[in-house]
Amino acid sequence: MNYQAAKHFYEREGHLRVPRKHIETIAVGSGNDQEERDHKLEISGAGPRR
Repeated sequence: MNYQAAKHFYEREGHLRVPRKHIETIAVGSGNDQEERDHKLEISGAGPRR
């Protein structure tokens, strides 16, 4: 699921410099069974803030 959220963010923004508290809403399912879910995007390897 996190891959889909990152892909959606990249397609819209053109980069993966995700703000620290960003929530990405993606559609899950197809047809009438579609629902939206919120995903917190965290890019691994970002390290602690200094």
